[in-house]
Amino acid sequence: MAKRSLLNWIALFAFLIGGATRPVLADEEYSLEESPTNGLVYRVSAEVDVRGKLQTTASKEKTLDLDLAVEASFDYRERRLPGAGRDAEALRSLRQYRQAQAAITVNKNRSFSSLSNADTMIVAHGNRPGITFYQPSEFLTRNELELLQMPGDALAVLGLLPQTKVEVGQKWTVETWAAQMLTGTEALLKSDVSCELDYVRNNTAKVRIQGSVEGAIQGATTKIELSGYYLFDTDRNYLRSVELKQTEKRGVGAVSPGMDVVATVKIDRSPTTDAGQVTQAATEKIPLEPKAEELQLLLQLPWNASVSHSRDWHVFQRTQHLTVLRLVKGGSLIAQCNLSPLAERNDNQPIRESEFRELVKKGLGDRLKSIVSSHAVPTDSETKLLRIVAKGESQKIDMTWHYYLATAQGRQMLFFVAFESDLKEQLDEADLKLVKTLRMQKPKLIPASGEK
Repeated sequence: MAKRSLLNWIALFAFLIGGATRPVLADEEYSLEESPTNGLVYRVSAEVDVRGKLQTTASKEKTLDLDLAVEASFDYRERRLPGAGRDAEALRSLRQYRQAQAAITVNKNRSFSSLSNADTMIVAHGNRPGITFYQPSEFLTRNELELLQMPGDALAVLGLLPQTKVEVGQKWTVETWAAQMLTGTEALLKSDVSCELDYVRNNTAKVRIQGSVEGAIQGATTKIELSGYYLFDTDRNYLRSVELKQTEKRGVGAVSPGMDVVATVKIDRSPTTDAGQVTQAATEKIPLEPKAEELQLLLQLPWNASVSHSRDWHVFQRTQHLTVLRLVKGGSLIAQCNLSPLAERNDNQPIRESEFRELVKKGLGDRLKSIVSSHAVPTDSETKLLRIVAKGESQKIDMTWHYYLATAQGRQMLFFVAFESDLKEQLDEADLKLVKTLRMQKPKLIPASGEK
């Protein structure tokens, strides 16, 4: 009896000694909730690594596989903003990016992407199809937007926190809006993502993430597998770190390649006393909803011109003398717009309306049935616009073509917009809105030999 009693005391003593570091008992409940109004500023650093294959369409029957590697890093200050609604719209923040850059290698061809300005202020606004990023002071470019939309954003991970208190070992199903927002899936077909409170130790809760999402992104079908975990500080009540693995298989879309990739994300997040530009006063200037013009994207054209456009327009092709945009709404291709500069003529005279009509007729050839209208379009700039609307048929499909001739700074530029006639309502004059934003700068003068 004495020996058995001694063993019991040893076991009890070991249990008590280990109490400071052991996982807590499973029947204790914990609240894993981060308040958006706690006044904290967070310093966030993230590393994203993507490896796999891109698939592009080589012909109607074949796709071409390209090796892909992306290494991205981010460093920013962040302060939560009041919610603009429920669920995804409750997650908003103001960020000051100190660093956002990526090295992208496709079949040994290496390129780089980064934010154009240091200490860029960005609003991250939660939406079910993904986080909407915008810059309050000026337009982002498409490349900058896609850089910010890297997988596993910490703001989206906040959507995985449980809505009620949970016990160690307890699982919960992630709301569909949260899984959709985390993966940036525009059209959700199926969501099966769950979390489990693994342990709580030293004021740290570890939550495992597991599951899958199926849907569509930019009209291309996608299937995404998720696995990983996040750590939550139960003393100060904030999300501290994330490690996430995201495997995605996506089909080829109208404006994007297919992919078979694995992305790994590592995020560290901690309160800081250095608020930088992310002050309380700065957050009070951010409206609950972004203005439509703040969501416009800037596109610099290679021939010293620029346009701004809605996010439904996507760059499909770029060369020195041609830029092709495609308009996608709800995953469907609506229209294509070709932008190109017109070479100066020997007589230095701009193309006249009658000449423009002949160019349209020649370009469309047998496809043309009629020219519906030809008229000048008023603008709020010095740019003069001439618009020709033509109708016809291509591959037995009724088509409409909008031609725009823009003249400014002694230069001319052509916009050629093509769409199926039945899609006129969906187009909703998006092409006209695009063309009216055109800004053409004076040609850069090249000094003569010997001049400085």
